[in-house]
Amino acid sequence: MKVKKIVFGVVGTIVGLLAILFLAQLWFLREQDVKIDGAAQLIKSERPKVVALFSYGCPHCYSLESALNRWLDENGNQIDFVRVPAVVDQTWLPMFAKMKVWAHTYYALEEMGIVVKMHERLFEAMHIEKLELSTEQDIVGFLSNEGVDVKAFERSFRSQNVLQKVSEAEKYTAEYELRETPMVVVNDYFRATIRTAGYDNAQLIRNMEDFVRQSRKEE
Repeated sequence: MKVKKIVFGVVGTIVGLLAILFLAQLWFLREQDVKIDGAAQLIKSERPKVVALFSYGCPHCYSLESALNRWLDENGNQIDFVRVPAVVDQTWLPMFAKMKVWAHTYYALEEMGIVVKMHERLFEAMHIEKLELSTEQDIVGFLSNEGVDVKAFERSFRSQNVLQKVSEAEKYTAEYELRETPMVVVNDYFRATIRTAGYDNAQLIRNMEDFVRQSRKEE
């Protein structure tokens, strides 16, 4: 009986220590990633500003969508929220080419007024149906099957407005020091990533909420 108690005590102690180490690691990672040095005010806002950088090719971004949308339903009227399709620089080939296509796609759909309808549908097509949507031709074929006016899409895809927004997305991606997606930036300064949240969507949302509260205190 004594031996069992000792064994259970040792096991309990080990489990407790491992839990403490895990939480300490998460804290350390979060502290390492929490602030962006020298980022300019990229998107002007009078209220706390939340910028979510995402990529259609990122499974964690798709996983986060439901939790993020629920949070926006409850808190969206208290903040200014902006989605930005991440576009890495050309040293990340071939991801650069794909991410640029996805950024053009997002902003073209936004210009057409159907981004809300098609945003989640694109994620589903890529991550549930496993469709290869990495080129403009792929996207056009997919949208055609979805009943979208592809001629209008192609015009928007190449429009000056969309070109400018994609260029801005590249700037945001660089200035926010993107390390992974999804990444949420509060007031161009506080950064929350899925990695520092332990790949836990609920924790990422909590980290974001903490940064929104902290940004209000610093105003």
